[in-house]
Amino acid sequence: MFFRLLGHCFLVCVLMVSTAQAAVVLQLDLSTVNQVTISATTGLSLASVSGSDGTGVYLKDLLGDRVFSTSGATRLAGANLVYFNATSDGSPSLFRSGNGPDPGLNIYSMDNGTPSTASFTSGVQAFKGSATWSLTAQQYAAFLQAPTSGDIYAFADIINDLNGVPQVIGQYSVVPEPTSMAIFGLGALGMAYRARRKSMV
Repeated sequence: MFFRLLGHCFLVCVLMVSTAQAAVVLQLDLSTVNQVTISATTGLSLASVSGSDGTGVYLKDLLGDRVFSTSGATRLAGANLVYFNATSDGSPSLFRSGNGPDPGLNIYSMDNGTPSTASFTSGVQAFKGSATWSLTAQQYAAFLQAPTSGDIYAFADIINDLNGVPQVIGQYSVVPEPTSMAIFGLGALGMAYRARRKSMV
């Protein structure tokens, strides 16, 4: 009986997560220490908007009020994160100024200029590919404090750009860091062990 109830709860959780993921267009994976991998999902853009690849997209509220820059974050080989309708130039870049507590993160310089104007189309997949950066310990610590999800604006560089014409094209989601995953796993094992002990008594 317990395992049947547990199965139903798991199914409800999966359905809730899959519904929430519908608008997720980028996923940030922090499961490797001192690294972040940003990957496209099959999520569809929520808006049609065009702009400059030199400006890029802005992940709002990802890094909060912690003061640090992305200087020292090293892009690893094989990066091909790019707008869905564009061709990657292999050099997606992260930007966050260390001069003040801008709460977001900027990703830019993703395409090779084909087509000449970067764009998103409503109802069409937003991104493709992925990219991994090695981070300093300070940068990684800040990423670990990120919210689990938030809005992505195109095209915007910093928080002040959001006063203009950028539009929300989707959301980002953050994969739990190693500690959270380990705690979740231990909790699930503990519940299963307790249920088994009860059934044996």
